[in-house]
Amino acid sequence: MTQHIELGGKERPICFTQALGYEYERTMNRSYLRDLEALFSQIAQVGQSIGTDSIAEAAANMSVVTLIDMVYCAMRLGYRRERKDIDFDQYDVADWVLPNQAAITQLTVWLVEANVVTSKPDDDSKKKK
Repeated sequence: MTQHIELGGKERPICFTQALGYEYERTMNRSYLRDLEALFSQIAQVGQSIGTDSIAEAAANMSVVTLIDMVYCAMRLGYRRERKDIDFDQYDVADWVLPNQAAITQLTVWLVEANVVTSKPDDDSKKKK
């Protein structure tokens, strides 16, 4: 699913699907799952250290390199899905995201939501009862 967020003065497509892992590893030449786990761990540690469960507050106090790289790759994927020319690099993304607390909050929430599996009741188990 492609979402849109205003960054750099215009609405930009961004995609946090499972294809993000592929885009991330091809673009960054680093392990997506390893970096994602480290990022989530850092969000949790920062959240605990400031006494909150708020993802947004934790994200505002953590290292930004992996977060910006994830967002950059998610934007590249969004642009690819919408067949748009990529007109930005990681430094542009950092310039747009870092001073924008609302963007950091929304992007972090989307990243977490896309990667946290929530269990749903199995329809078959309901039928058996």
